Amino acid sequence: MVSPLGLGLFVIDVGLWIGGLSLIGLADLKTACRQIFLVGIINAILTAWLLSMHDYLSACIIGFAGCYNFLQAGLIGFMEGTDAKTVGKVLSFVGIFVIIMGFYLVSLKAIWTGIYAIIAGIVLQFYLAATHGKATKTCGWIIVILMLIDTALSFPITWELIV
Repeated sequence: MVSPLGLGLFVIDVGLWIGGLSLIGLADLKTACRQIFLVGIINAILTAWLLSMHDYLSACIIGFAGCYNFLQAGLIGFMEGTDAKTVGKVLSFVGIFVIIMGFYLVSLKAIWTGIYAIIAGIVLQFYLAATHGKATKTCGWIIVILMLIDTALSFPITWELIV
């Protein structure tokens, strides 16, 4: 059976991949941000699905880390003159809570999902550094490498092979 939580985590992977590739210079930033906004919309639908299943913890993970984060970050693609530093600070703030949520999930014995969340929270901290002009390409490569790990974790979580 397919887990909606795992699907949401995979969709988050896609959004973070696109952002990392745009930092490296392999994707257009405006187009990448519009695609990231679409990731937020998909995660909003998955959050509603999880809420209808009464899976409130998974809905919190996908809703907070996936929906809010990507909708907010994707707005840059539609607006002119948006300050990337402000977006970076919001992503960092969300990343701190995602890291805390990851440690909470590990304490609930959802070890692999917790590790996924901790890595995603660390990735969001690298977005803060990149938006402030600190080694943008290096941050992009680190994001892409960390997302390789998260993508590898999202597949078995999706098929409920690990929790």
